[in-house]
Amino acid sequence: LASSAATMAAAALWQQVRRSNSLEELQEKLEQFTKRLAACSATWPLQVHEFHRLFLASLLRAGEQPARILSDAALLLFGGTLVERLYGARFLLLLVGTTTILSNAMALTVHHYFVGSQHEGLSSTSGGLVALGAFCALRHPRWAIWPGVPIPVSWLMAPVLVADLSLARAYLRDLSSYRLATGTAGTNDTRDSIAGFR
Repeated sequence: LASSAATMAAAALWQQVRRSNSLEELQEKLEQFTKRLAACSATWPLQVHEFHRLFLASLLRAGEQPARILSDAALLLFGGTLVERLYGARFLLLLVGTTTILSNAMALTVHHYFVGSQHEGLSSTSGGLVALGAFCALRHPRWAIWPGVPIPVSWLMAPVLVADLSLARAYLRDLSSYRLATGTAGTNDTRDSIAGFR
């Protein structure tokens, strides 16, 4: 619900930007839009008072393929319902919230290591939902996704894993192009070998 609200709010703000009648109005609204949108992204270095951005970076779902949105929604619906029934709502919130923060922190650290820029950040991540699906698949692989539906919960991870592998491949390809464009290619053999693995 929070993710849907954040995404719809961003879409509404963008519509206001598109309805600008002059260049000055466009610049003003665009500056307001980027400032508000920055709250839902995590950039390096992350200050102590910006710790909440590690969670908010997963609320805004922009620029994603519909198939990935549907798979994440299915994970949250079926996997979340299963975990809530077996362990309670508090454990579900703790699992998703903690893994979201940890996955975003690790992703931001790795991204900064490869890119080295303080202006590039993370947004529209789904590490917490992937962790939820992995927990259900590993802990209760043969349980049905829903009572009376003969589909194992572990099958929910198949489209997510395919999507993540595709995203990782695209990230490495874009990373290589970015480093070539910025002239940072060849500065580190380890980074070059990983970035070139595509």
